[in-house]
Amino acid sequence: MTALPLSLPHKHATRSPWPAMLGQNLVRFLLGQQTALVEGLARVEILACRKPGQIILHFLNHNYGAGDAIPGRGEREFYRDLPVQLSDALWQTTRRIRTTPEGRELEKAQQSQFRGFILPSLGVYQAVVLEQGT
Repeated sequence: MTALPLSLPHKHATRSPWPAMLGQNLVRFLLGQQTALVEGLARVEILACRKPGQIILHFLNHNYGAGDAIPGRGEREFYRDLPVQLSDALWQTTRRIRTTPEGRELEKAQQSQFRGFILPSLGVYQAVVLEQGT
């Protein structure tokens, strides 16, 4: 067995979120297929919350806002038409997709290797509700 350091000390170690995020991402990787995925955008984080009959996906854009802990590029890094891929199990059980709190309905999209939906835009944050059913 070999142990390697996965992050370096940061001069503001008590404020840097990246070591914790790296740890969370490694756990997700070891657990298997992700529930939702935005390919090619390492600075978009997806968090999931399960409620009865619903899964709520929280999208966080770490490029959007400047702050003390996370260097950003100001309030201008929007993403448009962001493809969000869902796992096969989640795709099959999702009957309706909508943004919240706006309630805008999003279409399920399916192409050869893509099953998911298109998030119209992402500023700093957007929540999407996946209503579950058979």
